[in-house]
Amino acid sequence: MYKDFKAQRYWWVVALLTIITIACKHDNLLVPKPNENIRPAADFIRNNYDFRLFYAALDYTGLVNELNGKGPFTILAIPDKAFKLLGVLTEDQVRRLNKDSLQRALRYHVLKNRRLLSSDVPTNGIDIRYETLSGDSVYTSILSRADEVYIDGVTIVRKNIPLSNGILHVVSKPLQYHKGETIKNYLSRLPEYSIYVAGLKKFGLLDELANKGPFTIFAPNNEALTSKGITMETIDTLTTAAYYGNRLFGAYILYGKHFFISDMAIFGAITGENIYNTSLRNDNWILRLATVDMKADPADNFTVSLPILGLFNPGKNPANPDRIGEVIQRSDDVKPPVWYDHRCENGIVHQLHGALATPADVLK
Repeated sequence: MYKDFKAQRYWWVVALLTIITIACKHDNLLVPKPNENIRPAADFIRNNYDFRLFYAALDYTGLVNELNGKGPFTILAIPDKAFKLLGVLTEDQVRRLNKDSLQRALRYHVLKNRRLLSSDVPTNGIDIRYETLSGDSVYTSILSRADEVYIDGVTIVRKNIPLSNGILHVVSKPLQYHKGETIKNYLSRLPEYSIYVAGLKKFGLLDELANKGPFTIFAPNNEALTSKGITMETIDTLTTAAYYGNRLFGAYILYGKHFFISDMAIFGAITGENIYNTSLRNDNWILRLATVDMKADPADNFTVSLPILGLFNPGKNPANPDRIGEVIQRSDDVKPPVWYDHRCENGIVHQLHGALATPADVLK
């Protein structure tokens, strides 16, 4: 364990800078230039090969005529590459999706009665709300000095493409809004979080995640916890009185926070503080958060923000805390962008590929 807090902070900064040097940010995704004869939204999408699956989805759900209408619309266009992050590779697979659910999701990608240029978003605005055709509002943020725009934490990789009835922006991945679901419901229905959910339940931390919140959760998946020796069988044998459950499973929860990964990156760029420290609830242990920009695919000409986490025990000397564990990002093993920024009704969930502590680390 590190004994010098400043040395640890230096290590984190060096790690961030090292990764950043191999992943410089670019503004735009390489997509064909719009036709010189400016078209309405659906026609433009139909004539752009990179939106083949997006158009198939619009056609299947009956939205083509509406998006060729008067508008104005702001289209958050999903390129084929982003659909493929969800395992949707062909037009036939698009047509196998639930039509009503897909239509709601597509309407969430269209801003209503608005032609929103990136320059229209307030300077360094964070979580500005704009209504969509679904009736729900997206959260829009911008780092003005770099003209970097994020919607529900999703990077806009090409901006301000003109349409005859609005404007179009290209997103790096689909917006992931789980309408009507609390974080408790969201985590509980997904098998990849079954061990984490069992741990939260064991220590009485799960039910609260159905409350109003907001919460931001970096949820370790089953593989992450298993790598630390935490399994269903392990959890069954734990005696709750002998362990700090808020450190073992609660350390991943930010209470009262509604953070997309991009929000933390913007805060850092604006304030100059690239590391966010917060104490665990009712505890002096520290969760440290940072972000780094990486290419999800080496062929991309843009980067996405990814989280880095560390858990520290101040012990008797807060100036020199011990590092208990960390979850970092590797440029040779970048996790899928769709792991992050899942918006629920009471907060946001980010899937985590590593775990911060073992039961032995949190014995009373």
